[in-house]
Amino acid sequence: MKITSELRWIHLKLKSRFIICLIVCLLSSSMADGLNYSDVDLLDELFYTSVNENLPEHHTGQLFNISLPSNYSGMHLSAIRLRSGTFWARGANYNSINIPPRIATMPYAKRLAIVYENLGNWSSSYFAVRNYSMVTPVVGFTVYDASNLTKLGDEEVLGFSFMGDDPITITFPNFEVADKNVTTQCASFGLSKTIQITNVSGLNACTTKVSGRFAIIIPSLPPPPEGGAKQTGTEKWWVSVFGVMVVLILAGLVIYKVVKMRKMKKMESEAEKGVAFDTIWIRGSKMPAAAMVRTQPALENEYVP
Repeated sequence: MKITSELRWIHLKLKSRFIICLIVCLLSSSMADGLNYSDVDLLDELFYTSVNENLPEHHTGQLFNISLPSNYSGMHLSAIRLRSGTFWARGANYNSINIPPRIATMPYAKRLAIVYENLGNWSSSYFAVRNYSMVTPVVGFTVYDASNLTKLGDEEVLGFSFMGDDPITITFPNFEVADKNVTTQCASFGLSKTIQITNVSGLNACTTKVSGRFAIIIPSLPPPPEGGAKQTGTEKWWVSVFGVMVVLILAGLVIYKVVKMRKMKKMESEAEKGVAFDTIWIRGSKMPAAAMVRTQPALENEYVP
């Protein structure tokens, strides 16, 4: 009986964990944007390896293009290695990415390598923003410690220290939006797998103070007609309320089951402290049974006529 109760308790714990994991997955899937993290990590490894293979063949201060495998046709990758003093004094203005002067890398590196990338027609295969469409390819840059002249550092430079007021600017000169009334925005895909949406700065430009990947996006859904915005907001509110109610109901069921099983387990443990009974099997069910003792017959009166 004790073994049966423990197995029942373990089964409930596993069931509760499954329901909780299901709730978390549902919430995560409803809130997450379209980033395929595993594919992006593989792409980063490809770029890192490709730059390392070409790095010893080029001099400091020389921007060079990097060949990629044929199955990645449409992507463009380039890199440049700079001394930290030159980077501080002049910045770096290559491939429509303008890094102004008076910026220091954190941590400090004697030489650094800036890797520029343009995902071209592969952009939507790796990145997406829910309810938005990209009108430009995804472009970006990554900074590595290149003090070793034959190999990049193992980790990306974590950040920059800005002494001036100008941010890093990423310009997208060649794109047009058919509907002039549509508002364009910048999507920033950070190195920490986060997405940030900001306003376009200047003429088709995004600004940042960290490395990463960037694209210009527009809403993929047409704006609601007049008088319909309130209805759309109400519908969204009801969907949110329904989702919260489902989560609360599932959580309540889990808590109820756990409390009930704990009470049963406590009662069973108290019962086990009492008189121990033998058990018998009746049609596949295990049941308690008292030991059978036959009472010996005794005569009330020893006199027998």
